Amino acid sequence: MIKDINTVIRFLVELGTVILLIASGWRGGLLSKLLLGLLFPLLLMVFWSHYMAPMAPARLTEGYRGLVEIIIFGSTAVIIGRAFNWPAGVVYAAIAGINAVLDHWL
Repeated sequence: MIKDINTVIRFLVELGTVILLIASGWRGGLLSKLLLGLLFPLLLMVFWSHYMAPMAPARLTEGYRGLVEIIIFGSTAVIIGRAFNWPAGVVYAAIAGINAVLDHWL
C-alpha cells in the first residue's frame, strides 16, 4: 500500500517537475522562455520516457537512474529557488528527494 501511494506521489513529482520548469522559464526573458520554458522540458520528457520510465525501452540501471534523478530534481529545485523563492525550491527538493529514496528503497 505504501509503495502504491509513493508511486502516485512519484507521478505527481514528475509532472510537477515539468510544469515548474515551464513556469520558471516563462518568468524570464525570451531566451529563458525558449530554453527553460519550452526546449528543456520537452527534452526532459523525451529522455524520461526513453530511459527512466518503468516501461522504458532502454531503462537505465538502478544506480544510473538514481544519479540522473539527483541531477534532474536537484537542478529543478535550484531553478525553482532562483525563479520563485528559495523556500519553494527547498520544499520541492525535500518532497522529490524523500519520494526518490522511497522509490528506490521500497
